[in-house]
Amino acid sequence: MKQVNFSHPGGFPLEQETLEKLQTAYRSELYEAIKSHLSIIPNKNYIITHAQDGKQGWAVIHQDSEGILYPIKAGPPTSFLKTTKTVTDLIYGDGASQTAYSDYAAEYAAAMGTSTTNGNETVKYYDLKDFETVKSIKSIENDINLINKSYLPLDGSKAMQGDLNLGDYHLSKLDTLENFVANVRAADFKFGSEERRGILHPEDHLGRALVDSSDETKTNLTLNHASDWQNTTIGGKLYLDNLNTNTTDFIVAKSSANSLLLIDDAKQVTKSNNLLNSLLNRIAKLEEQPNLIPGIQLSISNLKESLTTVDGRVQKVEEKLNTIENGAQKNVQADFNVVNTSSDAFIKNKPNLLNLLYMGSIYIGNITENSYYKVISFPNVGTTNYQVVGSLRSNSTNLNIDNNVFHNTREHQATSFKLCIREMTNDDQDISFDYFLVKQ
Repeated sequence: MKQVNFSHPGGFPLEQETLEKLQTAYRSELYEAIKSHLSIIPNKNYIITHAQDGKQGWAVIHQDSEGILYPIKAGPPTSFLKTTKTVTDLIYGDGASQTAYSDYAAEYAAAMGTSTTNGNETVKYYDLKDFETVKSIKSIENDINLINKSYLPLDGSKAMQGDLNLGDYHLSKLDTLENFVANVRAADFKFGSEERRGILHPEDHLGRALVDSSDETKTNLTLNHASDWQNTTIGGKLYLDNLNTNTTDFIVAKSSANSLLLIDDAKQVTKSNNLLNSLLNRIAKLEEQPNLIPGIQLSISNLKESLTTVDGRVQKVEEKLNTIENGAQKNVQADFNVVNTSSDAFIKNKPNLLNLLYMGSIYIGNITENSYYKVISFPNVGTTNYQVVGSLRSNSTNLNIDNNVFHNTREHQATSFKLCIREMTNDDQDISFDYFLVKQ
């Protein structure tokens, strides 16, 4: 930074160059250093501080190819700023009148006015929403203190207050701290995978695994709600703590000697250890009574024989069930489009003369704009090297409406492609797109 020494004896020879050096020291060096420190760059306007508490504010406004420092007159801030530049001319030593002084002032305005120049005075208006605000060191310290108080450290040394809201983002893992109790506050507990349930339901791969279907009269916990999965498999032994041995309706299967699993009126599985023996004992007592009518005596004997036969048949059914391997399921419908080899609907050794990867159809409806496109999604076919063979199908009775469109495809992915459609007339179409994918 430039310096001038006025303290030498004999009097300082004040000349024009000395004044220029002084002005350069505070204007071109000190002022520019402060602007650089505040990250003020050319071609932008800044509010350093608003006028407040009866004190003037400061603004840096880009004028005459440089950032001019304007004092803002004390007053209530508004959305607009009025600046006034006043120049004063003096007669210099050579007799010429030259601009000697430039004064800059600013004040808040109620609205945008018209910029004017009247003699040596120039007035301009600015919308403060276009200004950037330069924070003071004090406000920066306050922000840092607020961050120190409110941030959540990575090492978990602070507890988070409130709910964790990730918006459109998701947790990559869910691994809770090992504890005896883990709380999940939800009525529907949903989970699923795009590569498992999503193969059959690509539009929604999540299913309701557990549902709290309680009300004010009872509490209910539903497993596999509304059969979101077609099958429910329970590995290991199944223990039923609330079996009812009194109310029974239907025999389901014989579990062991003299024991039956039954279904009651509420579709609840119950267990009975004495139903069959109780019936047989009652029949034996009736047979021992001498005064029974012969016909009834014969009917009772036949009933006893029938029940014994039922017991034998149940045993045979149990023996047959024991020959069925674990995990066996009933026949399911095969699906030509299923590519997952672990799915029950997968077709083995199917012919593929055309290298057919997938077939599908999708409803389009009306084409709402000239350059229309729709993403067609399907299960993963394992390649992007395929052709889309398809046609637009008219759903309308008016041929002249639906036949004024044409299409092409692009951006072939393993799970989707983009169908591009252009209409030639502004009609309300009603069309569908039928297609199949052929491997190249």
